[in-house]
This record gives sequence, structure tokens and C-alpha cells, in this order.
Amino acid sequence: MKTAGCYMPSFLSQKWAILSHPQPTQASQRKVYFLSSPNASRAGRGNKKKKLKRLLDKQYSIVFVYVVRFFCMEKLDTVPRTKIIATLGPATSNYTVLRKMFAAGLDVVRLNFSHGSHKQHLDSIRLVRRINEKYRRHIRIMQDLEGFRIRIGRFKGTKTKFLKKRTVVWLTNDLQAYGPKTIPFDYKDDLGRIKPRQLIYIDDGNLRLRVKSVSGSSIKAEVLEGGILRERKGVNIPDADLEFEVPEGTPYGGITEKDKKDIEFGIKHKVDYIALSFVRDANDVIKAGELIKPGLPNCRLVAKIEDRRAIENIDKIIDASDGIMIARGDMGVAVPLYEVPIIQKRIINGLYQHLYMSSSLS
Repeated sequence: MKTAGCYMPSFLSQKWAILSHPQPTQASQRKVYFLSSPNASRAGRGNKKKKLKRLLDKQYSIVFVYVVRFFCMEKLDTVPRTKIIATLGPATSNYTVLRKMFAAGLDVVRLNFSHGSHKQHLDSIRLVRRINEKYRRHIRIMQDLEGFRIRIGRFKGTKTKFLKKRTVVWLTNDLQAYGPKTIPFDYKDDLGRIKPRQLIYIDDGNLRLRVKSVSGSSIKAEVLEGGILRERKGVNIPDADLEFEVPEGTPYGGITEKDKKDIEFGIKHKVDYIALSFVRDANDVIKAGELIKPGLPNCRLVAKIEDRRAIENIDKIIDASDGIMIARGDMGVAVPLYEVPIIQKRIINGLYQHLYMSSSLS
């Protein structure tokens, strides 16, 4: 049975209630009509069918209660809200693997600009768009900037070093220095901000050192948790109040020179999202927006929350950005690990409140 553009299954045609609402309607004029019952007389069934037909001819708004419940509400409840973001690397930057990822439900491709060259990232962008065009999908592209990140430098003659527990090593910001116990890293500002007994975490906390003393361009440290140290791994010193050198006169002070070149690349190739690493306050997001939005107005800015300072300024960062990424690896180094789930839940609740306020004002 078809009624007012809705299909009514045959198994619901017996003892079925229809709520009718005239246009215009008044609560006092609402009536409830019942379809035919097996026990009803043939004449009675005919009269009720005629009444129902007249209601339909007058374009009454008819709501099938159970149809709405079973055929509409359940569909709304099953709409997926969680999106899948996958970082492309050497193992996934080929057509076959990426096509399978698309088929499995991938929503966003993340390109990590801490690693790889512009040519490699351009190949990935072209590959994603080729598959999008062929399969009529719209998998989006996220450019993840490196930000103010301290990293281990290059070693001479080898790509790894083994740090043995309880041994003493020297970290230096002289990238040309080398030796069996010398570790170069690329922090260029005053090492005097780093104090004795502060902890240094390398490679998301897999390696842990404790500062013994600081002099000139080097840090003497004891290895507390040893292991294999690889080039270009990230360095975190959560208790140190570090500042990063920015050239004077630059209009976008919260962005490194490398990030500016990467942003130009992203604007040129029209990425969908740009993720800002190590955001400290709303000003970092605003400065990035001033650089990105004129050339790519539809690009969404995602602020990555990775340290204590960003957590303290989270409300203003949410207001300034289009999205939040909780970088739990770096956050788990900057704050005690048991606090991370609590902070994450607090940030999610803040996002929901911001969304509610925005919808109420619009």
C-alpha cells in the first residue's frame, strides 16, 4: 500500500493507527482513524477506506508511527560520526594499498611534513586524487606541519646509536659535532633555560635522560632509560621553559621558515586541512590563518594539542580553530600519562559546548 509518498508494508495493514493533521491543524480537531480489521463488516471496511481516501485527497499530513520508528529513526542512529584518518608512509604510498584503504572506509589522508620531501608528498596527493576521480570519492587531504619541534640531528658514519642505561652522554646544538657519546640536536636558542635534574624524553619517551649540568652549547645528561637512538627523532623537555628563535620583522611570528614553505606548497595544491603542530595559544592559530586563508579560504585549520601550555589555553584555541587534534604521544610526555584520558575528555566536552553555543547564536 502506498500513501502520501510512503510505502506501507502489507503486514502492517491490519489494525493500523494513522494520526491525521489537517492544514492548518488544531489539537482539538485531531482524529484517529483505524484501517480494516478482520472482524469488521464489509460495509464498514468500505466506509473507512473512503474516509481514508478523502483524507489523502485533501493532502492531510499522515504519519505512520511505527514506520517512522523502524524505518527512519534507526537509520539516523546508524549514521557514522567517527571519521578515519590514516597517515601515509612508504608502505601505503602505492595505488593498490591506498585503494584497499579507501574501500575499507578511509575518510582523510594525513601527510606528515616532518618527514619526506615536497616531491614525495606531491606524488601522494596525485595518487589520492586519481583514486578519488576513478571511484567518485572525496577522500580529503590533511597537511600536518612540523612546527617548533626539537629533533635529533644526523650522525656521522651511522644512522643509529645505542644508549646504555646509567651512562653519561652530551647533547649539543652544534650539528657538526660528533663522537661516540655526543648527540647533536637542533634547538638553537639558549640552553641555559634547561636546568639540572630536568628530564629529557626522546622518541616519544622511549629514551629518557636526566640533565646533570649545562654549559655553553652542550648538556651533560645521564641515561635513565636506554635503547636504540635514531636520527631525526623528536625531543621533549617538558619542565623547561623553552623559547624558539623567530627572525625579527616576520609578520607571522608563530610559524617557522620551514612551515611557511610547506604552507605555500599546501595552498598551491589545495589541501583540505592544515594541522598546526605544538600550538601554544590562540595567537598561533590566528597568525597561521592570516597566512593560509587568503590563498585557500576553504581550508580548515586544525590545532594539535601537545603540551601543558596548550591545555591551559584550550578554550581560546577552540574558538580560533576549525578542529582539534589531541596528540596523545607528545602529550603523554609533557604531562603524567594517567592525566591524558581526563584531558582528552575535557577537550571533547569543550568542543561540544563550542558547537552548541555556535548553533544557538546562528
